[in-house]
Amino acid sequence: MTQAVRQHGPGFLVACLAGGLVSGLTGLGGGTVTTPILTAFLGYGQHAAHTASLAAMAGSSAVFAAVYLASGKASPLHAAMLTGVSAVWAITGASVADGVRPRPLRAMFLAFLAAACLAVLSGFSPAGLRLSDPATHVAASALAGTLAGLLSGLLGVGGGTVFVPVLVVLGFSQQAAQGTSLLAITPSSALAACQYSSAGHISRSQAITAAVASALGAAAGSAIALSLSAAFLKHIFAAFLLAIAARQAAQILRG
Repeated sequence: MTQAVRQHGPGFLVACLAGGLVSGLTGLGGGTVTTPILTAFLGYGQHAAHTASLAAMAGSSAVFAAVYLASGKASPLHAAMLTGVSAVWAITGASVADGVRPRPLRAMFLAFLAAACLAVLSGFSPAGLRLSDPATHVAASALAGTLAGLLSGLLGVGGGTVFVPVLVVLGFSQQAAQGTSLLAITPSSALAACQYSSAGHISRSQAITAAVASALGAAAGSAIALSLSAAFLKHIFAAFLLAIAARQAAQILRG
């Protein structure tokens, strides 16, 4: 595994830096970019790429969360609720990933992505969800945390894919939803990465390299996101959701 880092050092760093930039810009996990680059172009196995992606997300999301908190564009309360549930389910997902058939899960995830994209672009919100009802927010956060934790552990996708659409539906602005999402995914990504690292998929030095490289790309992505209008940022977010959906569809078709 150390050999893989020496052989693909520059490419590994670029993949993690790119993942960090995308995370800061969209609130999604950098695995959207990092995992495909590592598997398709650098010859990493799925589990090794998955683990590096999770480590990168842990590093970058910590930087992003600090930036968004400093700008007032994150809700620590909602992040704590999302984190508490997703962290538990991330460990569960990572533990059972080897025994799960991915095709049905990818199909369900694809359906969720389509619905999430429509919800974000349309500004959809069921009646009552925009009201300050604590029970509604707790229930929605628990559901989002469960889905995000499982997806993070099983597929290596960031919890932001689930968190951001749910928070937007609850009435958050796009920036606040992304900032809260980034604050929430840090612990679950770190826990899932530790679970995979302990199984020997990548070395500790690789995990640290991924986290640091991704964190270095974090400042630029978050700064760009905070400078954009909420409407434009929604379109960028939706475009990345569509890209993830296309990738999932291709994997389903390949069987």
